[in-house]
Amino acid sequence: MKTLANTRDHGTIPRITVLNRKGPAMRMTNRAMNGVRIMIDLAQQEGQGPQVARDVADRLDISVKYVDPIVQDLRHSELIVSGRGRKGGYMLARPSKKITVGEIVRCLDTPYEPSDKPDDHALETVLEGVQTAIWKVLDRTKLDKLVKKPARRSSK
Repeated sequence: MKTLANTRDHGTIPRITVLNRKGPAMRMTNRAMNGVRIMIDLAQQEGQGPQVARDVADRLDISVKYVDPIVQDLRHSELIVSGRGRKGGYMLARPSKKITVGEIVRCLDTPYEPSDKPDDHALETVLEGVQTAIWKVLDRTKLDKLVKKPARRSSK
């Protein structure tokens, strides 16, 4: 299995696809991927107050029209909070160390189900185990672990 970073630059947030010989080993919709990217961006801005959707979209190089419905679902799932008015915007509802990638993906996607279930019960059991393992990784991966901290400048 190989892990490849897509060549298109998306700021400090890499886009990664896990591949096997026949294609992606796990597929995540663009909606879920962008939802995770939005949450990483908000985590990077943690402590700096509410972030306007337009600024988030600009930093991630995606359309505001695409960001708005995603942040609404994140808000309804209580992963982010919003404020109205001139100083309004979006912030994480909890510290980034208390939010998992699994929560974000579940909020934006239905759980992954293979499209072709094998006729072989033993193989189906193996594939269910793989799916369970993937969710375990997503559920134990905290958002703060995905945030790249800005490099500190040394004072001389």
